[in-house]
Amino acid sequence: MADEAPQHNSFPSDGRVPGPPGSPRFVALLLLTLLAVPLATPAGAVTDLALSKTASADSSQSGRGPSLANDGDTATRWCAADGSTGHWWQVDLGSAATLSGTEVRWEFARNYRSQVSVSADGVTWTRVADRTASTATAQVQSDAFTATARYVRITVTGLAASTWTSIADFKVFGADTGTPPGPAPDPALRARCTGTSPITCHLDVSPGEYDVTVVLGDASALGATTPCW
Repeated sequence: MADEAPQHNSFPSDGRVPGPPGSPRFVALLLLTLLAVPLATPAGAVTDLALSKTASADSSQSGRGPSLANDGDTATRWCAADGSTGHWWQVDLGSAATLSGTEVRWEFARNYRSQVSVSADGVTWTRVADRTASTATAQVQSDAFTATARYVRITVTGLAASTWTSIADFKVFGADTGTPPGPAPDPALRARCTGTSPITCHLDVSPGEYDVTVVLGDASALGATTPCW
């Protein structure tokens, strides 16, 4: 080990790592890459299954396409092509899921009457919620039900005066099946390392040997690296 003081560095927010192979930052990035293990997400967690999934509709106003109703942004919205009733919007969850309900945020706090249906194949539909006779004017309306389906559709059956079918956000709730953890890190590399946060490893990387200490950050910022050589 050279008799020099450690250098303290942190990664820039855009993820760039300056320096050629063998530089302290390159070694630290290599360490993080090789040690990183994607975390599993728990199965059974109730989540919005519709978020960013493929959406479609019977019609759309220009610039107000179906994807704007489940993009997670309530400032955007899907709008039908005209003010008549009978328009529908639907989402493909990608695979069959166990559902527990839906939530719709309309454009306005007015009386929208609607039905929610589910399907396994996008052809045969089963109604699971019916607000055809509703007089509610809440902008956000929720319906609880139990079903197993891949497709969820909401159809507008009635509208207040001077109101078009327009959805700012549509959520489908259900039990997430979870995601498995990523592959385990290289055992040979892990044997050179100790700790969790910080992680300290001894690496032989040209042009010399390095001891690299990495303090893990959080979702918004990476932590500092302290390479010694």
